[in-house]
Amino acid sequence: MFRRKIILVLVVALVLTSGLYMANSDIFETSNPYKTEVFKVENGFGYQINYNSKLLIKQEYIPAVQLNKTFAQSKMQIVWLNWLVKNYIIKKIHR
Repeated sequence: MFRRKIILVLVVALVLTSGLYMANSDIFETSNPYKTEVFKVENGFGYQINYNSKLLIKQEYIPAVQLNKTFAQSKMQIVWLNWLVKNYIIKKIHR
């Protein structure tokens, strides 16, 4: 009975240790060749997309808007811009 408890404790400890190791290591990370960056420009923000460390797109102004309007200086818009680049623009490029 005592021997079974020791074995059970050792197995649980091994499983927990293995789980913590895998959770903190980058074994399961997939390599994404696209990297995005939101950067500050004179009156707001722009973004750029790199593919395998090569500049693919650098957009300092809002596309299709006249008068070189930048993205505004709001944290919510920066978060939205980052989401837009990662989830929409890169998918369009990747087609």
